[in-house]
Amino acid sequence: VASTGIVTASKEVINTDYTISQWRLSNNTNNSTNGVIASNWEAVDTDGWQNTSTGVARIGSAMQQSSGLFTFPKTGVYQITFFCTIDVAANNTDLEIYMQITPDNGSNYSNVARGDGGSSANIQQQIFLQGLVNITNTTNDKVRFETNGFNSGTYIYGNSDMTYSGVTFERKGPSQ
Repeated sequence: VASTGIVTASKEVINTDYTISQWRLSNNTNNSTNGVIASNWEAVDTDGWQNTSTGVARIGSAMQQSSGLFTFPKTGVYQITFFCTIDVAANNTDLEIYMQITPDNGSNYSNVARGDGGSSANIQQQIFLQGLVNITNTTNDKVRFETNGFNSGTYIYGNSDMTYSGVTFERKGPSQ
């Protein structure tokens, strides 16, 4: 409030340039395999909401995926939420899944998040990862997911009719 009695208020700028894109694993993957979750990715198209013009679960520009490497449609700060259902084989007591980012189109990777699991019995487990990434270059900045410690018979569950394992990319604002 100024001495004249006039109230001034600042205006918060709200970003309406949202991008949300959902992907899932359409079939089981990484059975007894340690490495990039490279196969069976599909854009979600049956989980209760789809963009009427594209037929898939997204708002705005689409993420692209090739061999498990996700490319961003525009620069910005993205929240990435990954979850999966794992069929854990007996005595697979130490397994991990990593969310990784590359700033140089795949030459080097850094871990953004890690989830751990494992069991001495045959069970299903869920792993949840979430992270924020600052995408400043859509050609070089990419994200992937990698498994480690998957013994014989351990795999990530996938299904093309509903999402048991998947990822959501949500652009929160401009790059920093």
